[in-house]
Amino acid sequence: MIKRAVIIDNDINESAFYDIIGSRPNFHLSVNNGQIETLCNKSNDLTHGTVCAAIFAEFAPPCEFGFISIMDYNNSMPVKNLLSALEWCIENDAKLICLSIGTENWLDLSVLAPYILGLLQKETIIVSATSNTGKISYPAALSGVIGVRCSNDVFGNQIYHCKGAKDGIDILANLSESKVLSRLWEFYAFPEIPYLLYLFCFAMILLKKNDG
Repeated sequence: MIKRAVIIDNDINESAFYDIIGSRPNFHLSVNNGQIETLCNKSNDLTHGTVCAAIFAEFAPPCEFGFISIMDYNNSMPVKNLLSALEWCIENDAKLICLSIGTENWLDLSVLAPYILGLLQKETIIVSATSNTGKISYPAALSGVIGVRCSNDVFGNQIYHCKGAKDGIDILANLSESKVLSRLWEFYAFPEIPYLLYLFCFAMILLKKNDG
């Protein structure tokens, strides 16, 4: 049974999330200049993180679900903010982590890898989207991390396990039916499905784990 799931992203508009889902995350933290804060950036926009959280809430079973924003006050997302969020997850026993944010710079691996290893040693499941550029990205490509990529060869709300992928991506997926996306597309010109697929996979993993 997974009791605590965490989404790490840019920021979340809690009012918009409530309007879409009818509830709020159990906790919402932010990281600024590498420091965890409980006073969060209060976005008034329909951010990527807001939609990601809504997609997760649509498909996931009930659980303690929280959000960590790693966007600085100057709208940047430095690696040190990601590391602080991962450290919080280690210290607070997060069992399922979802990331749409990573790095294509292999030089960052020297600081990123120990945190990923620490989480894996605690049997934490990490789901990470690959870069939209198609380049190898981290932590999605790391061993032990479930890397996700969109594929038009997968139909419907399905996930497909890749075996031996050279770029470390473990799952190909597609998402054709979502009440959240259908509602949002009525009012907003929102990014295409590939940007959001890993949240669907994240929810499906939680569902299967909690079903035993």
